[in-house]
Amino acid sequence: MIDVTLALVEEAVRILHGVAHYTPVLTSHQLDSLSGAWVFLKCENFQRVGAFKFRGAYHAIAQLMSSQPSRVFATVSSGNHGQGLALACRLQGATAHVMMPKPLSVMKHRAVLSYGAQVHVVEDRSRADAKLRELAGDYQAVVVHPFNDPFVIAGQGTVMVEFVEQVAGLDIVLAPVGGGRLAFRSLSRGTGPPTKHSHLCM
Repeated sequence: MIDVTLALVEEAVRILHGVAHYTPVLTSHQLDSLSGAWVFLKCENFQRVGAFKFRGAYHAIAQLMSSQPSRVFATVSSGNHGQGLALACRLQGATAHVMMPKPLSVMKHRAVLSYGAQVHVVEDRSRADAKLRELAGDYQAVVVHPFNDPFVIAGQGTVMVEFVEQVAGLDIVLAPVGGGRLAFRSLSRGTGPPTKHSHLCM
């Protein structure tokens, strides 16, 4: 596995330019008041497919298509990464297979289909993994992991490149961890002027 370096993230910025949305940063007086800080929200809900996962999926497909002959890609996803992979493949002329284990969101299932992926609904995660291995063998599909992939990580890292361009002097960044779940952290209150804190919301 290749290393995730600043150079790889900068390459992802180049590849995603004009494809991924340059998402806005919003503020909230209520959050400022509750936290005793200046809070900035990087709104990846305005990204294509409604999530930062599109960045990583598109970057991964672009890099993989330039380095190997396969035009078939597969993943296991209950939603956002599957949508991102499906759209990324459609935009780059590739085929996407998405294993969706139950229970699943009907809306996200429809969204993955609408982006052109072939969806395989299975009973649970273990069967999804087994189906993924089967498809990888039958179709010579390249597996794109939802988060443990250097190209995916670098693509998603472009969020921070934008954020530091949009807001100078950030002191604290709160970011999601663990496959995309949001991390919540309290900001301590102070008696003096607020410190410029930030909250990265994807």
